[in-house]
Amino acid sequence: MILIKLIEKLIEKLIEKLISHEKLIEKLIEKLISHQKLREHVTNAATLVHDLGHGAWGMGNR
Repeated sequence: MILIKLIEKLIEKLIEKLISHEKLIEKLIEKLISHQKLREHVTNAATLVHDLGHGAWGMGNR
């Protein structure tokens, strides 16, 4: 009976750790998505600046 209680406690602790790790992984994924979106915005802005500087839309060096 004592062994069963000990095993139950160990299983509970393992489940708690798994849930904790799952939440951590979710937060990391959210940060990665956020960084990817930021990277896309920076790339788009750099492309716009490059295009403007090279005569796109009738603007730039003549």
